[in-house]
Amino acid sequence: MSDLELHSLTLSGLFRVSRTSRADDRGSFSRLWSSDSLSEHGFPNGPVQVNHSISHQRGTVRGLHYQRPPYMETRLVSCIRGEIFDVAVDLRPESATYLKWHAELLSAANGHALLVPEGFAHGFQTLTDNCEIVYCHSKSYTPESEAGLAFDDPLLAIAWPLPATFISERDRSHLRLAVTDATANSKPRCRHCHWQLSRLLIDLGNQPSSNDYLTADRRLLPETELPLRAYVCERCWLVQTEDHTCRESLFNHEYAYFSSTSFTWAKHAATFTSMIVERLGLSRSNFVLEIASNDGYLLRNFVGLGIPCLGVEPTASTAAAAEAVGVPTLRDFFGESLARSLVASGKQADLVVGNNVFAHVPDINDFSRGLATVLAPGGTITLEFPSLRILLEQTLFDTIYHEHFSYLSLSVTDRILRAAGLRVFDVEEYATHGGSLRVYACHACDQRSTSHRVTAMLASEEVAGLNHPRAYTGFQARAERIRDELCEFLNAEWATGRRVAAYGAAAKGNTLLNFAKVSRELLPFVCDAAKSKQGLYLPGSRIPILPPEALIAETPDTVLILAWNLAGEIKQQLVQNLPASTRFVVAVPKLAEV
Repeated sequence: MSDLELHSLTLSGLFRVSRTSRADDRGSFSRLWSSDSLSEHGFPNGPVQVNHSISHQRGTVRGLHYQRPPYMETRLVSCIRGEIFDVAVDLRPESATYLKWHAELLSAANGHALLVPEGFAHGFQTLTDNCEIVYCHSKSYTPESEAGLAFDDPLLAIAWPLPATFISERDRSHLRLAVTDATANSKPRCRHCHWQLSRLLIDLGNQPSSNDYLTADRRLLPETELPLRAYVCERCWLVQTEDHTCRESLFNHEYAYFSSTSFTWAKHAATFTSMIVERLGLSRSNFVLEIASNDGYLLRNFVGLGIPCLGVEPTASTAAAAEAVGVPTLRDFFGESLARSLVASGKQADLVVGNNVFAHVPDINDFSRGLATVLAPGGTITLEFPSLRILLEQTLFDTIYHEHFSYLSLSVTDRILRAAGLRVFDVEEYATHGGSLRVYACHACDQRSTSHRVTAMLASEEVAGLNHPRAYTGFQARAERIRDELCEFLNAEWATGRRVAAYGAAAKGNTLLNFAKVSRELLPFVCDAAKSKQGLYLPGSRIPILPPEALIAETPDTVLILAWNLAGEIKQQLVQNLPASTRFVVAVPKLAEV
C-alpha cells in the first residue's frame, strides 16, 4: 500500500501529494516516491532523473522553467528542508485554465509535494533560509528544449509572498508573454450549441472556487482566483459561466457540502421518495440510479424501502458518508461513457434522479446522452435545478459561481434533452434554493402525453422574455445595488458598535462576500452546522467558520443569514438561544429583516 495520497487542485492534472510520516524515538520516516501512486500520473517508467537544489537566502526565486515538446516532462517537487512557495503555470493552449497559475506551500514540516504535469512551467520562492528541494523528473534534462517565463510577467500576475531578494541572470532574462490578438479577441463558445458568446449577463470579478474552503495553513497562501462571468447564448438561450477550471478540481475529495446537514433538504428528499414510488409504482423489481448522490440523503429512503439503487458520486468525502448509511455508491463522474458501462453490467434504470447536478456539468451534451443511454425503455428521469426565470426576476446573482456551469429554463432544458433523444413530459416548481424546477423526462418515443404544466410554463417563459435579449438587461446594475446596500449596512452596524456575525457557509455566501469584498473587520466569523466546514476558512474573504455554539458565546447583535433560502429554518433553530434583541437579516434578494 502506498503512503502517498494525491489531491487534485484547481488546474487540471496538477496534484498536491500528501505523505504519511512515521515517527519513533529515532526520528521519522516518510516515503518520497511510490510507483503505485505515481506511475499513472506522468511517470510510467518511474523517475529517470532526480535533482537536488539548495537556496541559501530567503526570498530567492527560481524559475519559471519548462521543457518544450517533444521533451515535456512531469515533475514531483518536494521541500526537504525549510519552506517554499511553489508555483505551477498551465501552458496548454487547449486547456480551460490556460495561463492560470496555482501555488502550494511546501515544507519539511508538512511533507507535501507538488506533482506538476507535462505542459506546465514551474518555479518557487524560498520563505526561509537554506532551503533544500528534491525534484523527480519523468524525462532527462535536454538543453535545446529548455525554456522559461519571467517570474514577474504581468500577464500571469503571480502573487509572490516576498520581494525577490535573489534571482539568477538567466531566470531574470526570460521573456514576458505577449498577449496575442487571438488571446485578446477570443470569446467563449456555448457548451450546448457552440455559438460564440458575446452577451454578458454579469461580471462578478475574479473569485476563488466557492466551495474551496481553506485550511489554517492554506489561508496564508495566495488563492487561485478565476474570472466569474455569466454569458447568455443568443442562439439557444443557455445562460452559462465561462469555463476556467475542470470538474475534477471543483468536485474532489475535500468537497465540504453534505446534503443531509439541511433538515429542509432531507425532508424534501423523503417527500420526493414517497411521491415518486407511488407515482411510478416502484418496487423491489425496479432499479433506481441517482447521479451526484452526495451523502445518501435521498437514496437512503429507497434503501429503507428495499428498492435496488445505486448512487454515482465523484467526491470521496460524501460518497463515504453515503456508504456508511448503506447506500451503494460508485465513485465517478457521470457521462455517456459511464452510462454505457452501467448498461453493459445490466444496470439500466427505471428511475434516474439528478438533483442539482444538471447545472453542474461542463459537458451538458455528453451528460444528456448518458441519461438517454442509462434510462430503461419506459423509464423516467427527474432533474431538479434552480429556475433561471426566478434568478433573473429576483436578481439571485449569488447563486452564480464556478461550480454552476449552466443556468436553466424549461425551454432550454427541453431543447438540450431533445438533442439527446429525450423529451420533457411534466414539470413542477418548488421553493427549494430560492425557486427550482423539477422536470420529468423520458425517451422521445415514449407514449406518455405531455402535461399541460409544460405548455403553461413554456408560455410563461416566453412572456418573461427568456428567449429574447430584453430579459437579461440590467442584471449587473441590480446586483451591484444589492452589493452596495450590504456594504452600507455592515459599515453602519460597525460604526454604531453593533456586532455582526454570519450564518451559513454556503457557496452563494462566498459569491456575495467576495463580490462585495467584505472583510473580517466587518464580519469576524460565520457559523455553520456542517462539521465538514467547521475550523476552515471561507475562500476569498478568509473569514473563519465556527460551530453554531459560537453565536451563543459571542451573542452578536445581528446575524446575517447567507443561506437565505433556508432563512426561516435557520432563524427557528437559533432564536431560542439568542437574546430577544438579536436581529436576523438577509442581503439577497434584497436587504431585509427575517
